[in-house]
Amino acid sequence: MSSLGTVGGGYGYAVMESFWSTMRTELLDRQEWKTRTELASEIVRDLEIFHSRQRRHPKVGYLTPVESERLRELQQAA
Repeated sequence: MSSLGTVGGGYGYAVMESFWSTMRTELLDRQEWKTRTELASEIVRDLEIFHSRQRRHPKVGYLTPVESERLRELQQAA
């Protein structure tokens, strides 16, 4: 597996470690899961609905991705 950072750099896996830390805190550790399939479905739902549509991102002015896309479309139309 290749690293995201440079050789000897400290940032190689920091992004994914941060992601999984947040996932564990917000989703995985909040309840016991009966099956792996149930957990996998919840992870997909969480990523698709919350992270991809509702979570506010600093890179786009603390807008949700949906709001950011709408704003970009309106700016391109103008």
